[in-house]
Amino acid sequence: MTQASGNSWVTSAGLAANCVNTSVRYAHRFNEIVRRVSALFARAAVIEAAVAAARKRVDALTQAVLAKAFRGGLVPTEADLARRENRPYEPAADLLARLRPPATTAIAKPKGTRKPKGTPAP
Repeated sequence: MTQASGNSWVTSAGLAANCVNTSVRYAHRFNEIVRRVSALFARAAVIEAAVAAARKRVDALTQAVLAKAFRGGLVPTEADLARRENRPYEPAADLLARLRPPATTAIAKPKGTRKPKGTPAP
């Protein structure tokens, strides 16, 4: 079967060949797109794994910093600062012992008089 198309004659075999060439060309493009998308997904998986590992390290680092902060290891202690500045330092326990009155001169609490529960109030 032949058709007139402008000044040229197109046969059905020519149309089929053109369709095959076009589909092969598009199949090649499609395969290239699939290959690139697959490569991008693989790259995304690697990045996702790296982010997960970094998140674990950050969580561990956060816990370590908090633990060190609660132990008082992030800043110098008052005793260390006093030694560096050549000034006296008195620990809190020594200060409390010095401020506490001696046991022999302790003031005795006066004993109050309590009324028995059953007596009425005046």
